[in-house]
Amino acid sequence: MASNLENSDVREIPEQNPTEQIDRSALDARLKHAKPLEVGAPDQMLDTPLRRQGAQPDCLLRSAQMAEERQTGRNPGLDAYKQPAIERGIYDPNGGVTDVNRFVDIINERPDVQAELTEADGPEDIKEALDGGQSVIVCVDAYDLYKGLGNFEPAHGGHAIVVTGADQASDGSWQFAINDPNAEAPNIPVDGSRFLQAWNAMHRLMITVEKV
Repeated sequence: MASNLENSDVREIPEQNPTEQIDRSALDARLKHAKPLEVGAPDQMLDTPLRRQGAQPDCLLRSAQMAEERQTGRNPGLDAYKQPAIERGIYDPNGGVTDVNRFVDIINERPDVQAELTEADGPEDIKEALDGGQSVIVCVDAYDLYKGLGNFEPAHGGHAIVVTGADQASDGSWQFAINDPNAEAPNIPVDGSRFLQAWNAMHRLMITVEKV
């Protein structure tokens, strides 16, 4: 696994917010009825609570909230992450977190958790972390992840989600389950080819969070 990224400036949602281009009724209907256990999705972290971002560009904040709650059993609330990000000048109300490295510093200042930002080598790193009991936040291209699920205009941009399961089949294919702060239901099953394309587009950015 590669060393920590430096001078990262990954925005949660770009100037043209791709999530605003989704036919949300069609997408939410699909996500709401997705049942990962029935389609064989992996299940290392299916007990991770889902925290939704609503209309705010808070996907990374909400993902960190989910990860901390899964690791400690305590819900820190949104302000535990949003307020420090605002005070340090790394939160844009129109775009979300603007400096991922400095945001990871905020996670590491939270009690009882430790976070690490890496550029992963591949999906094996996600599975290894989940198998080891760590929570995993990844940055994906929202368009690549959800294209074909609704009226999605070609607008690419970074979006943070929590991976709740990862497994590789005997034929080498991958399957994932995710908590997306934009979704109504947790543990959405995602085909490996779709997930990996969206993740690779954002340089396989990964934040692991574990209890200490």
